Amino acid sequence: EGVKEYRGSYDAYTLATENAVQQKAEDKPQKTEKVNDYKLKKERESERRKLNTKVTRAEAEIERLDSLIEEKTNELSGLTDYQKAMEISTEIEELRKQQEQAMQTWEEASLALEEFGE
Repeated sequence: EGVKEYRGSYDAYTLATENAVQQKAEDKPQKTEKVNDYKLKKERESERRKLNTKVTRAEAEIERLDSLIEEKTNELSGLTDYQKAMEISTEIEELRKQQEQAMQTWEEASLALEEFGE
């Protein structure tokens, strides 16, 4: 810009420039707060979407495992071969463990989602 003319004493000039600098410093945090609020809002929305997805996937996994357990249980009921029955029992046990993990994941995600007010 260049040279600016100021009418008044040197003390009045320094006071005016100090006030201007201080005013600019006060204005900047307000702008960053708005940006931070926007960013925080976007991060919260992203986290909420992730939790929704996690809940949906856990529900689908639980349903899939329910079907498999039911299928294996039906298969087990008609068996006469002891060895095959033991194999299927072991598979059912493993499926139930997986189902328990999926339920725990679902519960944790659901509780976290409730904190968001959903």
